[in-house]
Amino acid sequence: MLQQFYNFVIGMVFGFLLAVPPPGPMNALIAAEATRSPIHGTSVGLGAMSADGILMVITYFFSRVLGALRVLPILHWFCSYDVLSYIDT
Repeated sequence: MLQQFYNFVIGMVFGFLLAVPPPGPMNALIAAEATRSPIHGTSVGLGAMSADGILMVITYFFSRVLGALRVLPILHWFCSYDVLSYIDT
C-alpha cells in the first residue's frame, strides 16, 4: 500500500515538473534519466544548467564587445530586415 502511494506521489511530481516548464528535449532527457536514478537526473539537469550559464556569460560579453564597437545596432537592423523579409514571403 505504501509503495503504491509512493508511486502515485512520484508520478504526480514528474507530471507537475513536466507541465510547469515548456516541454522540450532537455526536460524529457532529465525525466528519462531521473527514472533510472535521481543522481543521473540531477547530473543531467546540472549539466544543462551549466551549459545555459556558460552561454549566458558568452552572450553578455559578446554583446558588450559589439556594443562598444557600435556594431550591435547595425547588426540588429540587418537581422531584423532578414526576419521581416522571411515573414513577408
